Amino acid sequence: MGQLLQHFLLKCLLFLILSHFLTQCVSSMLRFCLDSERSALLRLKDSFILNQSASDDTLAYPKVSSWKLEGQVGGDCCSWDGVECDNNTGHVIGLDLSSSFLYGSINSNNSLFQLHHLRRLNLSDNNFNRSEIPSAIGNLTRLSRLDLSWSGFTGQIPYEVLQLSNLVILDLSRNPLELRNPSLKILSERLVNLKHLDLHKFPDFLLSQDEVELLDLRDNKIHGFIPKWIWGLSAQTLHVLDLSENFLRGFDQPIVVPQWINLRLLDLRSNMLQGPLPIPPASIYQYFVSNNLLKGEISSGICNCT
Repeated sequence: MGQLLQHFLLKCLLFLILSHFLTQCVSSMLRFCLDSERSALLRLKDSFILNQSASDDTLAYPKVSSWKLEGQVGGDCCSWDGVECDNNTGHVIGLDLSSSFLYGSINSNNSLFQLHHLRRLNLSDNNFNRSEIPSAIGNLTRLSRLDLSWSGFTGQIPYEVLQLSNLVILDLSRNPLELRNPSLKILSERLVNLKHLDLHKFPDFLLSQDEVELLDLRDNKIHGFIPKWIWGLSAQTLHVLDLSENFLRGFDQPIVVPQWINLRLLDLRSNMLQGPLPIPPASIYQYFVSNNLLKGEISSGICNCT
C-alpha cells in the first residue's frame, strides 16, 4: 500500500512539473505585441503614403502593407514585416522600414516616437519630403542603431540626437543636413558608445572621439581639403576610413604617414586629390586611390605596407 501511494504521489509531482513547463511554453508562444504599440505602428503606417519613387533600391517593397488588424487577437504586430519584438516582454525593439516606399513629412507628433523600447531603427531610402529630423527622436533613449540615410531629411541635426547615449551606429549620410549651433562637437561627449558614424561633412565633434572603428563619408559631396586632424583620429581603434566619391582636393598640411596602427582599409577613390600619392600606415590591407589627379613619384614607403 505504501509503495502504491508513493508511486501515485510521484506521478502527481511529474504531472505538475510537466504542466508548469507546458504552461510556460504556451505562454511564451502566445506572447503578442502590446495593444498600445500595435496602435502606434498602425498610426505610423497611416501617416505616410506609399510611392514607389520614394525608394531607389531595386529590391524595395512596401513593408507596411502587411500591417493589418487581422488574425489572432486583432493581429500580432510582432509578426509584421520589419517589426522585431522582445520575446519576453512583447515590446517592439526593432523597426526596419528601409526601402519601403514611404513618402510624407514626419514631425515630433508622429506615433513612431511612442515606441520607447526601440533599440534599432532604420528608415533609410525613403522620402520624408525635406522634413527636419524631429526633436522627439530624443525620446527613443534605448536606441543603439539609428539609420536615417537617403531619406530626404534637411536642416539642423537636432540637439536631441546627442541624448541617445546608447548609440553605437549612427547613419545620417546622403541628406542635406547642417551642423549649426549647438554644434555636434560640443555635444559629442554624450555619444560615448559610438563606433560607426556616417554624416554629410567632416564633423568637428570627431576631434573628441578616440574609439571610432569605422568612418564612412563616401559620396557626400564634401569639398575642399582633408583636415589634418583626420590623420590622427582614433589612432588605436580605426579599422576603416572611406572618403571616396567626394570633391576633396588635397590635404591641409604636408602629407605624413598616418599613425593608425589597426587601419585595414583606406579608400580615397574618385576625388580631385592632387600631388604625390599619400603613404598609408603599415597596417593597411586595402588602399584605393584611383580616379584622382595625383602625380609624382611613388614613395618607397608604399613598399612597407603589408
